[in-house]
Amino acid sequence: MGTAIGIDIHKASLVVAVEDTSTWTVARTEAALTTLAIKLQTLRPAVIVLEPSGGYEQLVIEVLQRHQLPVARVHPRQVRAFIRGLGVQAKSDRLDARMLARFGTMTTPRLLPVPTLVQQRVAALSAWRRTLRAAIAAKTHQLQNQPAEVVASIERVIAGLETEYAAISKTIAALVATAPEWARTRAILASDRSPWPCCWPNCPSWGSARPETWRPWSGSPPSP
Repeated sequence: MGTAIGIDIHKASLVVAVEDTSTWTVARTEAALTTLAIKLQTLRPAVIVLEPSGGYEQLVIEVLQRHQLPVARVHPRQVRAFIRGLGVQAKSDRLDARMLARFGTMTTPRLLPVPTLVQQRVAALSAWRRTLRAAIAAKTHQLQNQPAEVVASIERVIAGLETEYAAISKTIAALVATAPEWARTRAILASDRSPWPCCWPNCPSWGSARPETWRPWSGSPPSP
């Protein structure tokens, strides 16, 4: 059996444990997670175990699966019962990560389904779109207290970024609109059961990187 790895996830960072051999901390950013995934590929793990963490685990799962790594998302209650069974009383982030790794070694957690090629493409495009959105926000912030010439230059840069953002959004929408993997989701969104006031991705504000152009949603819009 291959190596089991545990990851304890928090808002800004995560702790990684390779069974009982080593632990280290990684920032929860796309770049840091990509570096982590490449490192973990060399270990050829049998399973990477993590718990739900208020949605903070989604980016971690996305990056790991993009690098063809086996990920299991386990219920915290199962892990707590497992730890009690071992008689472990102490608690820390590093210990939690080690316990997740040991859980993966001593049990057989179910792996998350591996995304299809289309889903991987959408995930990669969505990641790049997030980068573009962050760049637009940063450039927009730089508009303050600048001379007219600098403002004009920044606005040209923003316009180019927004054009690319819209193009990426259009590509994502086209993939989602035709992929059989999302047929059920499309059917729900197009039906009377849809909880959203406009049918994604046909919402007029879809593809805009500026929050002020977004229409109000009833609930949360679907991913990506």
